Amino acid sequence: MIVCGMEMAASETRLVLLSENKSDFCHIDVKPRKIKIADDENAEEVRAFRDSLFAFFRVKNVDMVAVTNEISGTKRITKQHCAVGN
Repeated sequence: MIVCGMEMAASETRLVLLSENKSDFCHIDVKPRKIKIADDENAEEVRAFRDSLFAFFRVKNVDMVAVTNEISGTKRITKQHCAVGN
């Protein structure tokens, strides 16, 4: 299983890929390591950002996504099985 870890910041998302082998995870060196959004108030830019993420998930065969973001100074992690359309 391929897991994509995402850390969301104001204008970019940092990405890391891990490959699960039974109970171990191995880091997969991958590019891009960051996907940026130019203007999060612009619907076209948000769609382009979404499309870039989905393309990354498809190309890298991601099975699960774990997202971390800061809300009021605390970190929250959300896990989601990846169901990206073709």
